[in-house]
Amino acid sequence: MAIRLENCPPGLFVFVGAGGPCLAFKSEYRTEKKDAAGQIIGAQTDAYVVASGEYFWGGTDDWRKQQT
Repeated sequence: MAIRLENCPPGLFVFVGAGGPCLAFKSEYRTEKKDAAGQIIGAQTDAYVVASGEYFWGGTDDWRKQQT
């Protein structure tokens, strides 16, 4: 079953991408994103890869696409 990262509850989850399954952790925190004028334009979910501690990007390098 697929679910959007933003709708996933905090805790462990498995992401299945081109490189195979990846165990990750979604925290309860989000990082606000601002435009050049300082206006808040969204929030990025704080999630991490369990094996490495790296920030979880979900197969993309765009924080907006990470949410889907």
